[in-house]
Amino acid sequence: MKYITTILCLLVLVQTGISHRVKESSTGHQNTGTKLASPTGNVGVNVTWIFEVGNITRIHMAIYKMQPAQWAAIGLNLNRSMGPAHVFVCRRLVNDTVDVNRYMNPGKHQHPVPAGTAQGGIFTVEKATFEAGVVICQFTLSNFTTMERTNSNDVPILSQSIPYHPLVAIGALNATNSMKEHGIDSHKALPQLVQLNRTEVITYHLESSKVHDKSKFLKVLDDKMAM
Repeated sequence: MKYITTILCLLVLVQTGISHRVKESSTGHQNTGTKLASPTGNVGVNVTWIFEVGNITRIHMAIYKMQPAQWAAIGLNLNRSMGPAHVFVCRRLVNDTVDVNRYMNPGKHQHPVPAGTAQGGIFTVEKATFEAGVVICQFTLSNFTTMERTNSNDVPILSQSIPYHPLVAIGALNATNSMKEHGIDSHKALPQLVQLNRTEVITYHLESSKVHDKSKFLKVLDDKMAM
Protein backbone atom coordinates (compact mmCIF):
# COMPACT_ATOMS: atom_id res chain seq x y z
CA MET A 1 0.00 0.00 0.00
CA LYS A 2 2.88 2.36 0.86
CA TYR A 3 4.43 1.83 -2.58
CA ILE A 4 1.12 2.59 -4.31
CA THR A 5 0.78 5.87 -2.35
CA THR A 6 4.34 6.89 -3.30
CA ILE A 7 3.70 6.20 -6.98
CA LEU A 8 0.49 8.23 -6.90
CA CYS A 9 2.34 11.19 -5.30
CA LEU A 10 5.01 11.07 -8.02
CA LEU A 11 2.37 11.03 -10.73
CA VAL A 12 0.72 14.12 -9.22
CA LEU A 13 4.05 16.00 -9.12
CA VAL A 14 4.87 15.10 -12.73
CA GLN A 15 1.40 16.14 -13.92
CA THR A 16 1.69 19.46 -12.03
CA GLY A 17 5.02 20.18 -13.70
CA ILE A 18 3.66 19.38 -17.16
CA SER A 19 0.62 21.61 -16.58
CA HIS A 20 2.88 24.47 -15.43
CA ARG A 21 5.06 24.19 -18.56
CA VAL A 22 2.02 24.04 -20.82
CA LYS A 23 0.65 27.20 -19.19
CA GLU A 24 3.95 29.05 -19.72
CA SER A 25 4.06 27.91 -23.34
CA SER A 26 0.48 29.01 -24.03
CA THR A 27 1.00 32.49 -22.58
CA GLY A 28 4.41 32.95 -24.19
CA HIS A 29 5.97 34.06 -20.89
CA GLN A 30 8.54 32.40 -18.73
CA ASN A 31 9.78 33.65 -15.41
CA THR A 32 13.49 33.87 -16.18
CA GLY A 33 14.21 36.67 -13.73
CA THR A 34 16.18 38.63 -16.37
CA LYS A 35 15.37 41.53 -18.69
CA LEU A 36 16.11 41.36 -22.40
CA ALA A 37 18.56 43.99 -23.62
CA SER A 38 17.35 46.38 -26.31
CA PRO A 39 19.13 46.47 -29.71
CA THR A 40 20.85 49.70 -28.63
CA GLY A 41 21.83 48.54 -25.15
CA ASN A 42 25.51 48.01 -25.99
CA VAL A 43 26.11 51.21 -27.99
CA GLY A 44 28.90 53.39 -26.55
CA VAL A 45 29.18 57.16 -26.96
CA ASN A 46 32.22 59.42 -26.58
CA VAL A 47 31.60 63.18 -26.84
CA THR A 48 34.38 65.75 -26.55
CA TRP A 49 34.58 69.45 -27.25
CA ILE A 50 36.92 72.39 -26.94
CA PHE A 51 36.38 76.15 -26.82
CA GLU A 52 38.31 78.00 -29.52
CA VAL A 53 39.32 81.57 -30.29
CA GLY A 54 36.29 83.45 -31.61
CA ASN A 55 33.92 81.87 -29.08
CA ILE A 56 33.54 78.70 -31.12
CA THR A 57 32.69 75.37 -29.49
CA ARG A 58 33.85 72.44 -31.64
CA ILE A 59 32.06 69.20 -30.71
CA HIS A 60 33.07 65.67 -31.73
CA MET A 61 30.84 62.61 -31.27
CA ALA A 62 32.21 59.07 -31.71
CA ILE A 63 29.61 56.30 -31.48
CA TYR A 64 30.64 52.66 -31.16
CA LYS A 65 28.66 49.50 -32.03
CA MET A 66 25.96 51.60 -33.65
CA GLN A 67 23.94 49.62 -36.20
CA PRO A 68 22.17 50.84 -39.37
CA ALA A 69 18.81 52.53 -38.70
CA GLN A 70 19.83 53.79 -35.28
CA TRP A 71 20.37 57.20 -33.70
CA ALA A 72 22.40 58.56 -30.79
CA ALA A 73 21.97 61.93 -29.12
CA ILE A 74 23.73 64.21 -26.68
CA GLY A 75 21.47 66.62 -24.82
CA LEU A 76 22.07 69.57 -22.51
CA ASN A 77 19.67 70.40 -19.70
CA LEU A 78 19.74 72.56 -16.58
CA ASN A 79 18.71 69.55 -14.51
CA ARG A 80 18.91 65.76 -14.78
CA SER A 81 15.59 65.23 -16.56
CA MET A 82 15.29 64.41 -20.27
CA GLY A 83 13.54 67.69 -21.03
CA PRO A 84 13.30 70.50 -21.69
CA ALA A 85 16.71 70.19 -23.35
CA HIS A 86 18.89 71.09 -26.32
CA VAL A 87 19.58 67.93 -28.31
CA PHE A 88 22.08 67.01 -31.04
CA VAL A 89 21.23 63.80 -32.90
CA CYS A 90 23.57 61.67 -34.99
CA ARG A 91 21.87 59.12 -37.27
CA ARG A 92 23.22 56.11 -39.14
CA LEU A 93 20.81 55.28 -41.96
CA VAL A 94 20.30 51.83 -43.48
CA ASN A 95 22.70 52.67 -46.34
CA ASP A 96 25.39 53.78 -43.84
CA THR A 97 24.84 57.44 -44.64
CA VAL A 98 25.41 59.52 -41.52
CA ASP A 99 23.96 62.91 -40.61
CA VAL A 100 23.73 65.13 -37.55
CA ASN A 101 21.00 67.63 -36.70
CA ARG A 102 20.01 70.00 -33.95
CA TYR A 103 16.76 69.68 -32.00
CA MET A 104 15.12 70.78 -28.80
CA ASN A 105 13.04 68.61 -26.52
CA PRO A 106 10.26 70.82 -25.15
CA GLY A 107 9.11 68.33 -22.53
CA LYS A 108 10.11 65.22 -20.64
CA HIS A 109 8.44 62.73 -22.98
CA GLN A 110 7.72 64.84 -26.04
CA HIS A 111 9.30 64.13 -29.40
CA PRO A 112 12.23 66.47 -30.23
CA VAL A 113 11.52 69.25 -32.73
CA PRO A 114 14.03 70.99 -35.05
CA ALA A 115 15.93 73.91 -33.52
CA GLY A 116 17.90 76.82 -34.97
CA THR A 117 19.62 80.07 -34.12
CA ALA A 118 16.57 81.25 -32.16
CA GLN A 119 17.52 78.64 -29.55
CA GLY A 120 21.04 80.06 -29.17
CA GLY A 121 24.14 79.98 -31.39
CA ILE A 122 24.72 78.88 -34.97
CA PHE A 123 24.96 75.13 -35.60
CA THR A 124 27.41 74.14 -38.37
CA VAL A 125 28.08 70.54 -39.43
CA GLU A 126 31.73 69.74 -40.17
CA LYS A 127 31.76 65.96 -40.47
CA ALA A 128 29.30 63.06 -40.51
CA THR A 129 30.80 59.72 -41.54
CA PHE A 130 31.01 56.00 -40.82
CA GLU A 131 34.68 55.09 -40.45
CA ALA A 132 36.17 51.72 -39.47
CA GLY A 133 33.01 50.69 -37.66
CA VAL A 134 32.64 53.99 -35.80
CA VAL A 135 30.02 56.68 -36.47
CA ILE A 136 31.58 60.15 -36.35
CA CYS A 137 29.62 63.40 -36.09
CA GLN A 138 31.42 66.71 -35.68
CA PHE A 139 29.94 70.21 -35.59
CA THR A 140 30.46 73.68 -34.16
CA LEU A 141 28.32 76.07 -32.14
CA SER A 142 29.18 79.74 -32.59
CA ASN A 143 27.92 83.32 -32.84
CA PHE A 144 25.99 83.32 -29.59
CA THR A 145 24.10 86.49 -28.73
CA THR A 146 22.27 87.57 -25.60
CA MET A 147 18.62 86.63 -25.99
CA GLU A 148 15.68 86.58 -23.62
CA ARG A 149 12.96 83.99 -23.37
CA THR A 150 9.61 85.19 -24.61
CA ASN A 151 7.58 82.21 -23.41
CA SER A 152 7.86 80.46 -20.05
CA ASN A 153 7.20 77.13 -21.78
CA ASP A 154 10.13 77.49 -24.20
CA VAL A 155 13.40 75.61 -23.80
CA PRO A 156 15.83 78.09 -22.19
CA ILE A 157 18.16 79.68 -24.75
CA LEU A 158 21.42 77.75 -25.12
CA SER A 159 24.41 79.51 -23.59
CA GLN A 160 28.14 78.82 -23.66
CA SER A 161 28.60 80.01 -20.07
CA ILE A 162 25.81 78.12 -18.26
CA PRO A 163 26.48 74.70 -16.62
CA TYR A 164 24.41 71.86 -18.04
CA HIS A 165 23.84 68.22 -17.20
CA PRO A 166 24.65 66.07 -20.26
CA LEU A 167 21.97 63.65 -21.42
CA VAL A 168 22.70 60.60 -23.57
CA ALA A 169 20.07 58.62 -25.46
CA ILE A 170 20.16 55.97 -28.20
CA GLY A 171 17.33 54.46 -30.20
CA ALA A 172 16.14 53.04 -33.50
CA LEU A 173 14.90 54.72 -36.68
CA ASN A 174 11.63 53.82 -38.35
CA ALA A 175 11.08 53.18 -42.07
CA THR A 176 11.07 56.93 -42.79
CA ASN A 177 14.26 57.52 -40.75
CA SER A 178 12.37 59.27 -37.97
CA MET A 179 13.47 58.60 -34.42
CA LYS A 180 11.69 55.99 -32.38
CA GLU A 181 11.77 56.25 -28.59
CA HIS A 182 15.12 55.45 -26.99
CA GLY A 183 15.68 51.97 -25.60
CA ILE A 184 14.77 51.33 -21.98
CA ASP A 185 18.43 50.58 -21.24
CA SER A 186 19.84 53.21 -23.62
CA HIS A 187 19.47 56.59 -21.97
CA LYS A 188 20.94 58.40 -19.00
CA ALA A 189 21.12 61.85 -17.44
CA LEU A 190 24.69 62.18 -16.21
CA PRO A 191 25.49 63.83 -12.87
CA GLN A 192 28.47 65.86 -14.13
CA LEU A 193 28.12 69.51 -15.13
CA VAL A 194 29.56 70.73 -18.43
CA GLN A 195 29.89 74.09 -20.18
CA LEU A 196 30.36 74.97 -23.83
CA ASN A 197 33.12 77.52 -23.10
CA ARG A 198 35.68 74.98 -21.84
CA THR A 199 37.09 71.58 -22.81
CA GLU A 200 34.78 68.72 -21.85
CA VAL A 201 34.70 64.91 -22.12
CA ILE A 202 31.50 62.87 -21.85
CA THR A 203 31.45 59.07 -22.06
CA TYR A 204 28.62 56.55 -21.94
CA HIS A 205 28.82 52.72 -22.06
CA LEU A 206 32.41 53.09 -23.19
CA GLU A 207 35.38 50.88 -22.38
CA SER A 208 38.55 52.71 -21.42
CA SER A 209 40.25 51.36 -24.57
CA LYS A 210 38.07 53.63 -26.71
CA VAL A 211 39.03 56.89 -25.01
CA HIS A 212 42.20 57.17 -27.09
CA ASP A 213 40.08 58.69 -29.86
CA LYS A 214 39.23 61.55 -27.51
CA SER A 215 42.89 62.28 -26.79
CA LYS A 216 43.75 62.18 -30.50
CA PHE A 217 40.91 64.56 -31.32
CA LEU A 218 41.93 67.05 -28.64
CA LYS A 219 45.58 66.94 -29.74
CA VAL A 220 44.66 67.67 -33.36
CA LEU A 221 42.55 70.64 -32.30
CA ASP A 222 45.23 71.93 -29.92
CA ASP A 223 47.81 71.75 -32.72
CA LYS A 224 45.43 73.61 -35.02
CA MET A 225 44.91 76.39 -32.45
CA ALA A 226 48.67 76.74 -31.95
CA MET A 227 49.29 77.38 -35.67
